[in-house]
Amino acid sequence: MSIASFSIKQKVLVNLITIAIIVFGLFSVSTMQREGFPNITTDYAIINTLYPNASPEDVEDLITIPIEEKIGALDGIETYASISRESFSTIIIEMEADADNKDTILNNIIREADKAQLPADAEDPVVNNIKPEMPLLEISFSGQISKEKMIREHVKELENILKNIEGVASVTKVGWREREISIEIKPENLDKYYVSLPQIINSIKNSNISLPGGKFESDSKEMILRTMGEVKTPRILEIL
Repeated sequence: MSIASFSIKQKVLVNLITIAIIVFGLFSVSTMQREGFPNITTDYAIINTLYPNASPEDVEDLITIPIEEKIGALDGIETYASISRESFSTIIIEMEADADNKDTILNNIIREADKAQLPADAEDPVVNNIKPEMPLLEISFSGQISKEKMIREHVKELENILKNIEGVASVTKVGWREREISIEIKPENLDKYYVSLPQIINSIKNSNISLPGGKFESDSKEMILRTMGEVKTPRILEIL
């Protein structure tokens, strides 16, 4: 008997099987574990070694290669690359993404790097662990350039709100333009007032400072003194 003939003769049974499959499928979908942002991380270790006054060739032969020979056979390392430049060696190591014992791998890298036979005047290798972070959320602001001040205020306000949310590690602004004051000097005024361009630059620098002034202590309190002279608006520069 073919499947088609069986389905026609046993319609009730086939319908029950179909309903059971649909119900089981819906139940499986509702209970299946899933993540909108799966936690996939790849750790990196960077070995920096200082070899003062050495050429790039010497750094590679006497620093980079001996360290690479020590770490090359370690388990848990996906790949590594090195940069040898004057007086400095850098080795970037990528650990296996699915490795569960990354702390052990890092400790093995530190141990093997310390075993490398390096010149006496070279400093000890310094190993740092770097964990790349991907942004969980990106928010964009746009508008007319004439309304930049208003947009900046909204960005700062949102930044403060996000920083105060529990669990937020950091908030980074991309494409943010820091405020700056552009100064144009007329050459004829330099001759008129007998001043040079370096004198004007020094005058602006000396007027745009913020320096600690020490402490003032009394029997009841202690105050920290500070010289506040930072330029906030262009109008302040007009009186210099």
